[in-house]
Amino acid sequence: DFHRFMLEDVERLDQLINHLLDAARIERDSKPAETETLRLDEILRHGAIAATARYAASADTITVECAPISLKSRAIELDILFRNLIDNAVKYGGEPPIVKVIATALA
Repeated sequence: DFHRFMLEDVERLDQLINHLLDAARIERDSKPAETETLRLDEILRHGAIAATARYAASADTITVECAPISLKSRAIELDILFRNLIDNAVKYGGEPPIVKVIATALA
């Protein structure tokens, strides 16, 4: 049990450090940054895979339904945004958590 608790604490600290580093990157790049064309479906799927690994959840914990949607933004900002949303959904999605992410493009 002790090792499991320590591993969980290390993982939480790792997440906190990554969030702080991301925030520092955004602060450092506070000048208007170049946007790039990104695929929302890829960002969401990557976020789902990462959250599943972080929380040692089963592969069917998070499902993503998103057509190939392209948008212009800064990658780091979208990554932080969707990572936080997916992480919170897993944390507060019940026991066991069931998270469904659906994104559609408006015409």
